[in-house]
Amino acid sequence: MLKFIPRDIIQRTARETGVDVKARTYSVLSHLGTMLFAQLAHALSLNDVCDWLRLKARAIAAFGLTPPSRNNLSNSNKVRDAKFAELVFWRTLAHLQHHDRSFGRQRPGGHAGRSLLHRFKVRIDAVDSTVMEMVANCMNWAKHRRRKAAAKIHLRLGLNSFLPTKLSSPSWLF
Repeated sequence: MLKFIPRDIIQRTARETGVDVKARTYSVLSHLGTMLFAQLAHALSLNDVCDWLRLKARAIAAFGLTPPSRNNLSNSNKVRDAKFAELVFWRTLAHLQHHDRSFGRQRPGGHAGRSLLHRFKVRIDAVDSTVMEMVANCMNWAKHRRRKAAAKIHLRLGLNSFLPTKLSSPSWLF
């Protein structure tokens, strides 16, 4: 997708929104590429994104991107305005429609008025894990232990309904 976004649109929009001033070591282009990857890969966490891109560092270097550290990505998401990505999207769409009038207007062989730019119906889940601390002498099967124990529970929460969709069996930590 980065091949279709002209670099001058990214640079001009970064200057207009002031995002380039907030870029110290992590470039605006790398941040935009990371966010595109996170959206297309349906990544659930910051760790997923950083780990996947670190594994593919050689492949993304061909686009001029550097894999982010967790701290850089977190800080960039906090201090850089999301208006930058929105403006890049709309300007890229206008650029592509200028070169091909039918881009984004009608599906090939489809009905008139149906756009290629439809809202994606993807279920989004958040995954969390919690550690419940226990004292080992409260459990009858652990009378021989003198230290604390804990149970770790993994929960998947559907963000569309805010209801738990899956609760994994607890794993015991000693």
